[in-house]
Amino acid sequence: MKNRLWMTAVAYAAPTTSLLVGLLLTYGAARGASAISRDERQRQLNAGLEAAATQVALRLDGLGMNGLDGGAPAPAGEVSSALLGGLRLGRDTGLALEHNGGVVAHSAGEVELNMAASVAVDGHDGWRLVALVPSTHYADARPVAAAAAGLTTTVLLSAGLGIWSLQARRRKAVEQDLAYSYRASRHDALTGLANRPHLMEWLDAKLVDCQALGRSLGLVFIDVDRFKTVNDTMGHAVGDELLKEVARRLAGTVRGGDLVARLAGDEFVVVFPGVADGEKLAELAERMQLAFDAPMELGTGPFYASLSMGLAVGDGYTASSHGLLEQADAAMYVAKSTPGKRWAFFDERLRAEADGRQVLGDALRAGLEAGELILHYQPVVAMASGQVVAVEAFVRWDRPGHGVLAPGAFLSVAEENGLIGAIGRMVVLEACRQAAEWNSDAMGAQPMPVAVNVSERQLLAPDFAAVVAGALEQSGVAPQLLHIELNESMAADARVRASGVLDELIALGVSLVIDDFGFRHGSLGVLKELPLAAVKIHGSAVLDVVEDESDQAMVEAVVNLAGVLGALVVAESVETPEQLAMLRRLGVGNVQGHLFMAPVPAEELRALTWTRRIELRHGTGLVVTAGLARPGA
Repeated sequence: MKNRLWMTAVAYAAPTTSLLVGLLLTYGAARGASAISRDERQRQLNAGLEAAATQVALRLDGLGMNGLDGGAPAPAGEVSSALLGGLRLGRDTGLALEHNGGVVAHSAGEVELNMAASVAVDGHDGWRLVALVPSTHYADARPVAAAAAGLTTTVLLSAGLGIWSLQARRRKAVEQDLAYSYRASRHDALTGLANRPHLMEWLDAKLVDCQALGRSLGLVFIDVDRFKTVNDTMGHAVGDELLKEVARRLAGTVRGGDLVARLAGDEFVVVFPGVADGEKLAELAERMQLAFDAPMELGTGPFYASLSMGLAVGDGYTASSHGLLEQADAAMYVAKSTPGKRWAFFDERLRAEADGRQVLGDALRAGLEAGELILHYQPVVAMASGQVVAVEAFVRWDRPGHGVLAPGAFLSVAEENGLIGAIGRMVVLEACRQAAEWNSDAMGAQPMPVAVNVSERQLLAPDFAAVVAGALEQSGVAPQLLHIELNESMAADARVRASGVLDELIALGVSLVIDDFGFRHGSLGVLKELPLAAVKIHGSAVLDVVEDESDQAMVEAVVNLAGVLGALVVAESVETPEQLAMLRRLGVGNVQGHLFMAPVPAEELRALTWTRRIELRHGTGLVVTAGLARPGA
């Protein structure tokens, strides 16, 4: 912009300056020519006047007019023809003959004249010959011509210079526009990094060098974790700030000859020429990961970004840049889908897995549309009586030809393909419909709530509360019969609190349950901040509760606090009678796990809608229900 302003100033200043300088030079030249013209004219006039005075002296001698020296001059008309006849100094110059200061004769008619020069007539004292010019005497044409020529030249030169300057400016502006357009076509507008066309062109050239010179290069495919969640919950402006900060940090970790590019969305690629082995590439990947240990300030508070990376090495045998990108992309998905794994190398096994995930994603989308996703339910049992106090819904995929698949087999693919929202809406609606059916058929029995697990992405979606409200209205179920289960990290997340979604759910009358407590932090403070219907202790604490004293202490603390808060305590994943017995001694009131019943379809739980009790195995230390007959039957 500054360059263009400077060019515009020069374009207008150059002809203006030229015009001013030209006018000054023209004025000087005209004045000089005028002065020269006046001097030359005066010399010519003086010379002509002297010659005419000689003629007048001869005429005076011939006329014998010396006697007039002492007397009054004769009338001019009587002597003019005799004394001045035939004498001419120029077409606009007249003559007058004076005697003792009085005009004796003149040859200028009635025109008002001014004296231009005078000379004494030799041999005749008191006589002078005077050159007369009109009062409207025109100067020599040469100064005017010089001025006109100079002015014309100045104007033409200034105009030409102005046109040249404007053309130069326009040409320079076009060159700059072309350069800017070229750069814009090769760089990402948001981050300033190389864009996909630039990357592919540059990568193709580097692979040609690898083939010609026997070199190698390393490529890292990067995906920003949780970016869609940030976009959905914090807005696209915050998402853009996140991408710009990621780009800045990546660019700050590479070497001089490396290339950082934004491929699309939250995907970045870094190419390291000269890297020939995976060990070196792994070191570079770790260095990039370290750049994200510090939090980012995104305007909503500190945010810790994490990256999933796929690594691949290209050499002279690499078929194409597209193939190398696909390899690194496949490795990135392995890293993303493996808990705790930040990067992975590509191999042929990964290619098969990537192809399989693509096929699985397509099949899942078709299965969701075809109604192949169903819910299984697992009861939560009161330890003292065998009373079923709630059931938890688990999504399953009844995939033709593959049997019934658990969530671990397809939910990560659903996340990758953007299907998790649709699946979540289906689960909430179906759980509400099933809860309404069971409780309407209970004939006055104790209400049996249905619990639904929600993911962070679901909970932070702007329309989640509206989805729940719609499901409650559509199914007709009482809001307190729907339990929303969220893990402790989500409950403590500042973004969740700031979104107000928990307050909206509470306002709807829905009950909140903390799920998987003790799996990550086990912060008892989280339990005090929300009105909770229940707290579920994660199976990892139940697994070793018989022998691990720290797990026992944690369970006792949760039981005590939940008792104060009026919330139920549920131990998940109970599988052995020994675990059950220890949980009873620690004061846990409710249990859930395969010791009692695995998740099953809704039809297999129909008896629970009558008795609200479950037939327990002998030896568990619990009451065994003798029959499952429907009350009143």
